[in-house]
Amino acid sequence: MTTDLGLLELAAKAAGEYIFIDSEGRAWVKGTCVAWVPQDDDGQALRLATRLRIGIKYYDNAPPELGLPRVCAVASAPCDRYLAVTPERDDDDTAIRRAIFLTAVEIGRNME
Repeated sequence: MTTDLGLLELAAKAAGEYIFIDSEGRAWVKGTCVAWVPQDDDGQALRLATRLRIGIKYYDNAPPELGLPRVCAVASAPCDRYLAVTPERDDDDTAIRRAIFLTAVEIGRNME
């Protein structure tokens, strides 16, 4: 199982961010005083989505029998593959950030 820091490292790899992990286990963007937490920060999640061309899809009115998530993120770049991630949380803002983050993680994983 990959740790949260491992997921951050994969997302950073996909985004071309250079991060380091401090002694307390926090991720920081190298050369700045900015903690890197795109799964929790709206601005960082939006920049991550923009950089990786991740789009958000809403399925609010989809019939339950289709089994679609309420919110998911879809990416076609940089690997010309579509990746959809079902967020684990219900709050819209949190679900969107989490979906973007997990899609970035999958892109980073496919780069290995």
